[in-house]
Amino acid sequence: MTPTEKGMYCLNCKKEVLDFTGFSNQKLAKKINQNKNICGRFLPSQINTELNYKKTNQFQKIGILFGLSSLFLTSPLFAQPKTVNIEIVEKKHTEELTKQNNYIEIYGIVTDEAGPLPGANVSQSNSNNHTSTDINGNFIIKIPIQDFDNKVFLKFQFIGLKEIEQQVFKKQEKLNIKLNTDDALIGEVVIVKKQNIFRRIGNLFK
Repeated sequence: MTPTEKGMYCLNCKKEVLDFTGFSNQKLAKKINQNKNICGRFLPSQINTELNYKKTNQFQKIGILFGLSSLFLTSPLFAQPKTVNIEIVEKKHTEELTKQNNYIEIYGIVTDEAGPLPGANVSQSNSNNHTSTDINGNFIIKIPIQDFDNKVFLKFQFIGLKEIEQQVFKKQEKLNIKLNTDDALIGEVVIVKKQNIFRRIGNLFK
């Protein structure tokens, strides 16, 4: 008999071994959820299975990873030292995840005649939402998802180059924007620093 006079006793855990062989999956998941520090005996069909236990608005998926010998699968014996790990993974409703992802990321690259254009301004029309291109001319801008109820436009600007306004969509592929020299600047001089190289744009035919 064991110290509790009820069943087999685990010498490693120093506690009574609970018999789960008659438990349903839901009842077993509930028991493990209530007490994660337990030692138990299981049927072969209960090993390496996923158990779902409903709790308020969340589902807990309990995966039981056992390193068991035939000790737990046959007649009751004294338990030998074994490792029992309980892994609980929280699974939220899709609606909750949608509320967190309440924007659309639009990305692309801005270039000019010389290649990628760092420091170009990318802004959402009629909004304070803006960003700049990185050293390789790439950009990412987040557009609130509700803004797509109407048409959404992005403006691409760089000093000395002609501004471009481009409509974007929810399912938008990568944008490839090329800015050209602004003809309105002919006769003027603009110094632009680009990757430590200075370019002089002006009226070359004056």
